[in-house]
Amino acid sequence: MEREILFKAKNKHGEWIYGIPTFDMKYLFDAGNYNSPDSYEIDPKTLCQFTGFFDKKGTKIFESDMIQDEDKNKFIVKWQDGAWFIESLVKLKNEPVFSHWLYFDGIDPKEWAENIGNLIE
Repeated sequence: MEREILFKAKNKHGEWIYGIPTFDMKYLFDAGNYNSPDSYEIDPKTLCQFTGFFDKKGTKIFESDMIQDEDKNKFIVKWQDGAWFIESLVKLKNEPVFSHWLYFDGIDPKEWAENIGNLIE
């Protein structure tokens, strides 16, 4: 399986930009032109990696994105223990916080998830 390596982060104007980070994680090289020597200053606290997964509308799912299922349950996407996980944003009454692999039991997020934003926004 081939996976696109891509990151997003906010630039100094607060806009999301996409690319590959420099070693010090302070700049991104433009995702549309990797041959360009240009890089853009970013806020390193906003750096998010692409998971390789898409939601049901074809939107890329990044680290720290908020996704929801058909029942409007909301989850945050996290990197944990060497895998992409989702964790519920709301603790249900008398239930532990739900945490599970983003791709679990053979169910791809493109079949159930909708990307509704990013926790950083």
